[in-house]
Amino acid sequence: MTTTGLDVVYLADDLMFPYGNKDSRVLGRHIFELLCTSIEEIQPDLLVIACNTATYNSIDVIRKRYPDLLHVGVEPAVKYLADNSKTRIVSVLSTPLTNGSENIQRLIQKHGHDIALTRKGSDVLAQIAEQYVLDGLCNKEIIKNEIKDLFITDDSGKRTDMIALGCTHYAFLIDIFRELALWPVEWYEPSDSVVNRIQSLLPDRQDFTNKITFQYSSGKNSDALKHAWNVLDQ
Repeated sequence: MTTTGLDVVYLADDLMFPYGNKDSRVLGRHIFELLCTSIEEIQPDLLVIACNTATYNSIDVIRKRYPDLLHVGVEPAVKYLADNSKTRIVSVLSTPLTNGSENIQRLIQKHGHDIALTRKGSDVLAQIAEQYVLDGLCNKEIIKNEIKDLFITDDSGKRTDMIALGCTHYAFLIDIFRELALWPVEWYEPSDSVVNRIQSLLPDRQDFTNKITFQYSSGKNSDALKHAWNVLDQ
């Protein structure tokens, strides 16, 4: 994943992490206030909400509050699965909050009428992913148990052929997922699509030199974000 030519402020909300098991209304207010404070301070050309849960809980009110601000969000890739699956048996791996949201129901109703879609909301993988990117350690037995129900074989013998990652933290674990998969599938994560969208919205910014500033919602300082960025940028 690259963002050549962009000055980036990377804001990590460590005060409320992980999002997946929080009350949706409380979380929505928190994210909205956090983003409004950041937008007023930074005055960005574009806002990227690089989180499925945060997108669902904030993007509509952010659009209303800042109608002229370019923005990019992420959501579970149900349309991508429906457009590309050969077997028509697919899965989405997300967090409990995303898995139970009205948004994923809307996406399934809109795009998933001719696919058999299995959903799993994990309450542990986001924390495992964050720890893994920091020290390279993870419990593979826990991960294997979290993903095993995503692999389905129907009565005709057709099997799951695609799994979409509905939490951006899970990109850190994608190689582990491939290693532990019950059989080979396409694991889809949205980072390349997000970058392509940013480049389409800011086409005149591609010759600028990168500058990256890291911030935590708690105000603390750490090298963790720099390390995570470097991992994703490889």
